[in-house]
Amino acid sequence: MELPDIPPVQVCSAHGRAGGVSWNEVHLLAIQVHHHHNCIVTIGIRKLYDKVHRGNAPLLCRHGQWV
Repeated sequence: MELPDIPPVQVCSAHGRAGGVSWNEVHLLAIQVHHHHNCIVTIGIRKLYDKVHRGNAPLLCRHGQWV
C-alpha cells in the first residue's frame, strides 16, 4: 500500500519564513474545541484583538443554551 504524497503540516510563527498561523493561535483553537463539547464554536476570518467587540465575538453555548 502506498500512501499519497501529502506534505507534512508545519506550524510556525507568523514571522517565520513560511508565515501562517502561530502555535499560540492553534493552541487557543484546541482549547476551544476541547472545552465546548455540546456546541459549535464558529471561527471568523477577522482577527480578534485584546478588546472584545460584540460584532466580532462568536456566540458560544453552554450546556445547549445560548449565552
